[in-house]
Amino acid sequence: MTREKLATRLKTSLDELRMQVLGAQVLLGFQFQSLFQPAFERNCSASRAVAAIGLVAICLSVAALVAPPAQHRLVERGDASDRILRIANRCAGVSLGLLAIALGCDAYVAAAAQGSSARAIGFACLVVGVAVGTWFGVGLMWRRRRFRGGDDMGERETVDLHTKIEQMLTESRVILPGAQAMLGFQLIVTMTDAFGNLPPAVKGAHFSALSAVMLSVILLITPAAVHRLSFEGEDYARFHRIGSWLLTIALVPLAAGIALDFSVATWRLSSSAVGAIWGGVGMFTVLIAVWYVWPLSLRGRRKQS
Repeated sequence: MTREKLATRLKTSLDELRMQVLGAQVLLGFQFQSLFQPAFERNCSASRAVAAIGLVAICLSVAALVAPPAQHRLVERGDASDRILRIANRCAGVSLGLLAIALGCDAYVAAAAQGSSARAIGFACLVVGVAVGTWFGVGLMWRRRRFRGGDDMGERETVDLHTKIEQMLTESRVILPGAQAMLGFQLIVTMTDAFGNLPPAVKGAHFSALSAVMLSVILLITPAAVHRLSFEGEDYARFHRIGSWLLTIALVPLAAGIALDFSVATWRLSSSAVGAIWGGVGMFTVLIAVWYVWPLSLRGRRKQS
């Protein structure tokens, strides 16, 4: 069987990432919203600790899912390569592992609210086992040996302008649905009684997070609007540059929004202002490192080689 073009395989990989990122960010929004439900106040310390682990896992899962589009923009400049395809596949695998952990943590918290801790642990292990067995076990059963050769950057394929624009818009669709879902959960939280009882500083952090994610959503929708209104749907190199910059910039407020709400969640879980600050700073550092520092360092190595 002839080998598919790199650009086609990369498009398929991005579509698969889009399936994962929506589910991951919906789960992230649910986990954040659950911290403001009345039943949260009755959770034991073990449930709160497990909820914290699940929150960290799902945030890192989202970070891994957004990393391939970030690298495709900053390192490959919209071209297809073996390297970016490998990165997309590996990030998808890492994200699924973290998502399985998050699902297990959520299963424990939900079961612990209904009965004993032993049953909750058993249910959580069952959920993780089924997720890992289905996502990884089934795939490994049919895995075939594939040839892996070439240098670190692998084969590279320069694609035409239409394909670059199509992939850029696909990458926007990878990130946008999850960001919109997260924004919806953020808005719902402001309507809860628990939110009204928060200290002003914590409320301010949440509203800053909400504003940041809202800005990210606006920026992610802008390329489609510009394509229709300014370029009448035609393929122009200038539009590809504009869309790429908008997509790249949109990740900054998205990272800020996730980090700020992670800080709010840390405060809800620990009631520690210091822990909340360091939690938010740490999460923002991780997201910026994965979405910007890592790609830019790879681009620098490519220029030197």
